[in-house]
Amino acid sequence: MRNRLVVPFGIERGDESAFDTITRTDHEVLLGTDAGHLDFRAGVLVEPDDDGTTITVSTPATPQSLAGSAYLAVVRLVHPLVVRAMLRHAGRRTVAERDLPMSR
Repeated sequence: MRNRLVVPFGIERGDESAFDTITRTDHEVLLGTDAGHLDFRAGVLVEPDDDGTTITVSTPATPQSLAGSAYLAVVRLVHPLVVRAMLRHAGRRTVAERDLPMSR
């Protein structure tokens, strides 16, 4: 949906390269790309603790044009909802995969 909405505003279509891995450690991964309208990064930190696991997501973006600034203003409104939904989905999927019987 994002790709259909941004093209009329002169923002290039995104693809999976927007989430290219820049660097990673045992507990953290940094993803992102630089595009004409903005530079984007996503840091995902996974910290096991006594209550389970804490996942922290940080998504800094720097606009590189007026279109990038306008895009970012809109994205900021929905981004927290999208990230929470993605984390819930990942959590449910991880639990479901963990609970599957192992094939032999």
